[in-house]
Amino acid sequence: MNLYINIFLLLGLAVASGEIFARIKQVPLIGQVLIGIIIGPSVLGIITYSSASSLMVISDIAVFFLMFISGLELDIKEVWKESASSIVIAITMFVIPYLIGYTVFFYVLKYPYIVSMFIALCLSMSALPVASMILHELDIYNTTLGTKIMSTSTFKDIISMFVLSIILMIYTYHSISINLVLDSILKIIIFLGVVILVYLLILYFKIIPSTIGKLLKKLKSREIVFALLLVTSLAISVFAQDMGMSFITGTFFSGLIITDESTGKKQYNDLLNILSPVTYGFFAPLFFAILGVEFILSGLIEDFLIFLIMLIIAIGAKILGGYLGSKVVKQDSYDSLMIGSVCTAGGVLELVVASIGYSSGIISGIVFSLLVANSIVTSILAPLIASAIKEKVHVIKNVKGAL
Repeated sequence: MNLYINIFLLLGLAVASGEIFARIKQVPLIGQVLIGIIIGPSVLGIITYSSASSLMVISDIAVFFLMFISGLELDIKEVWKESASSIVIAITMFVIPYLIGYTVFFYVLKYPYIVSMFIALCLSMSALPVASMILHELDIYNTTLGTKIMSTSTFKDIISMFVLSIILMIYTYHSISINLVLDSILKIIIFLGVVILVYLLILYFKIIPSTIGKLLKKLKSREIVFALLLVTSLAISVFAQDMGMSFITGTFFSGLIITDESTGKKQYNDLLNILSPVTYGFFAPLFFAILGVEFILSGLIEDFLIFLIMLIIAIGAKILGGYLGSKVVKQDSYDSLMIGSVCTAGGVLELVVASIGYSSGIISGIVFSLLVANSIVTSILAPLIASAIKEKVHVIKNVKGAL
């Protein structure tokens, strides 16, 4: 009963606060996170720590649906067109904050090298679900810039998962061998190869679409197409996890390869018509409100300076990396800043990776709490920064137009 009451409170208040923020021309997810903080253990305590733990399953399901629909709504042809430049930006946006983070925590703050490597990894990550929500709220998701940002975040996730596997190897074996590294690279190549092969079979050879079309015509159960596509997405996600990547990255890729060409336009539109209101009307507000509930204010007080250092690196270094990488591929200044700012949010991937580090013993409970706080705060600040940049450019363009 407490679970249902918590869902009722979080969903109702998150939707209301999101609407309020939308009316004052701010990104709704900010209000949704803030309302979670207010009614959570850190402020009013209406939802306690013990109650919050029961919400994590819903949060995990929400991530799945957010990643799935993000992939579905993204045109893989456009992602492929942007792949060359997106890979360059993803590398600079990951490497620059990683090197800065490692240097600060290992050489300046004297943390152990494996802890410094792990903190640097978390501070270099971006959140695909948060980036997707920001792009939707700013109404630039289905634009060339939006596609480039999502494509960049996707490649950045792949890099992050590869680095995570290396760090876990070093921690487990207290060293690293070329065989272990090659094994990780091989698994990632196999996963991407399978995804590309499936897409080619769909796009060019029409083998899968014709087979699926015949199967779907014979099915009589209600909403069977929706169920089968979800099962397919879960299977691809598990395969990605087995290949050393993250489950949610696999979910995103599954959404990319499920297109109107593979299922038929009617089935594809029916899928979106079911998935969109469920995801954006139920799971998304709950997800961001739960992020707010997870915020532990007391964990910031004792090590607030460390938290500020993390925050500066996570935001400043990522914007710098995105800006420099975008300039290398000849993006204009506005697009360069937008790419960097949208990708500053650590979000759910940082939370997942931080929990892996904590459960495996790489980082302490204090470091884990700081990384959780960083993830939540950057998720709040990212849409504010991106919205401010967009508004500033809009004003400048209007002034130039008037002149």
